[in-house]
Amino acid sequence: MRSFLLVSHTVKVNGDFSLNSLAGDHGRIDILCHVIKNCFLVSNGIRTDTILYIYFATDKLTIKMDGSSLKFINPDERSTASIIRNIFKEFTSYQVTGKEYHPGITLYRWSIEDILKSAKVSVIYLKEGGGYDPLSEESLFVLGDSMDLSADEEKIINRYAINTVSISPISLHADQCITVIHNRLDMYKTH
Repeated sequence: MRSFLLVSHTVKVNGDFSLNSLAGDHGRIDILCHVIKNCFLVSNGIRTDTILYIYFATDKLTIKMDGSSLKFINPDERSTASIIRNIFKEFTSYQVTGKEYHPGITLYRWSIEDILKSAKVSVIYLKEGGGYDPLSEESLFVLGDSMDLSADEEKIINRYAINTVSISPISLHADQCITVIHNRLDMYKTH
């Protein structure tokens, strides 16, 4: 099972954002949409072997998306943002965690450490300037959004990570990192 943990520093868990301003006052929701799309979508389907955790640092909440039961994710940002907005709206009304708010999407009050502690696979921290290491299918890849991880976040991640890896000699966006990892692991499977 491939797993990813995206640490989001700007998005607020609030359903009041406009679908016409995905990079607006409520944080970089556009980045979340790109990450979700690149994490799960393949031609004519959804990757069922993938899990994505999105940790919202501003609210100390985590969304877990499980490809084996995920439904209705489309390639366009707007429809994905609409799903996220509806989850946020319902959550802010009821404040219930551990509930599946959409097929394959559950919201938890988990910290980064809670996610890493529960990982039953190797944790690999993706960071510019990291070393090179062959990637493993059974891994949780940790990456940040458009902002660097804080020193405290890095301390926690480094306690659990077996390695810090750079997947490119140039700086990539989070969604591009996920695409590169999927590609490499898909290639390993076919050779």
